Amino acid sequence: MIPASGIVQTAFQSEPYQILWAVRADGQLLGLVFNRQDQVYAWFRINMPGAAIESVAVISRQSQEDQVVIEVNRLINGVSVRYLEYFMPQEIFNQLSNAFFVNCGLQLNLGAAMNITNITNSNPCVVTCPRHNFVNGHFVQIMGVTGTYPDAGHPNGTGMWQVNQDKTEAYTVANSNPSAGTFELQLVDSTTWGAYIGGGTALPVTNEVTGMTYLLGQTVTAVGDQQLILPPTVVTGDTLTFQYYCAQITVGLPYTVTVQPSNPVVSAQANTTRGMRQKLSRVTLSLYQSMGGQYGTDPAHMYDITYGTGTKLQQPAMSTFEVTRDMDADWDDESTFIITQSDPFPFTLRGLVFRMSYDTD
Repeated sequence: MIPASGIVQTAFQSEPYQILWAVRADGQLLGLVFNRQDQVYAWFRINMPGAAIESVAVISRQSQEDQVVIEVNRLINGVSVRYLEYFMPQEIFNQLSNAFFVNCGLQLNLGAAMNITNITNSNPCVVTCPRHNFVNGHFVQIMGVTGTYPDAGHPNGTGMWQVNQDKTEAYTVANSNPSAGTFELQLVDSTTWGAYIGGGTALPVTNEVTGMTYLLGQTVTAVGDQQLILPPTVVTGDTLTFQYYCAQITVGLPYTVTVQPSNPVVSAQANTTRGMRQKLSRVTLSLYQSMGGQYGTDPAHMYDITYGTGTKLQQPAMSTFEVTRDMDADWDDESTFIITQSDPFPFTLRGLVFRMSYDTD
């Protein structure tokens, strides 16, 4: 059977960039970005393995970015279903919390952290947090309460350091009284803790999301509070449970971005490098507000882009910088270079500079 070919539908997006969208008969989506003034024209494609994009539409909105909507035919738990999915804004992400880099995804946002003004030494422990709206049975995470851990000079520590938690921990709310601005920490006895000095926040969190049957049998990934909390995992039920407690969770199908520039050709009036044996010796990548990514000369020789050293459960922050790396490429008739990004984080490549060697014999 001859594979389906041709364009079956098009749509045009004008804001924030001019993009001609085209649905291919084989279920892939093409995009043509162009800028007549700068004479820039570039094609790219969106391929969703195991799914087929069947239709595309663009909704224009006054003083806002145009919204791109696609109809996708997916195989969910052995059954063919069609979803209407829309693209998140193509903004340049200045805050990692705005990032949404999964397909067919959902986002849970439980709200912002609330300032704590007092914590009692009692059983059960009572927290004063004005204007809170915490509900009994829900989880909160307390961080930043003033205090220092025990050391040689202070064998008992200072302040109420014991109350602070990391992302693997959370308290259960009990006897919540929003009008009084108080709630209890269920089954927590703080009578032997240090005295509350000040500071701290209470963040509404959870370690699970429900409603995942719409991706049953699919492999998903999740980001929580700007950090990867779930590597690619198959959905086997309605609920996903995580090792970490978070206030904002984005979950969906992971995908890989691949950038492979054309082979560089240097031409002068008298000669050209086209047809010469060549070797890629060094490359410089210019990145903007990015995290993650790999580079290499072919899929078998890829290296992580290094942003700095993180700590446990802490990704290096988004970075804007240029990274220069020597390459271990061999002499070849045509040099190749590949950049990939499989992590669900922002990755904006502003430019590439190659250093090439040519065999002129």
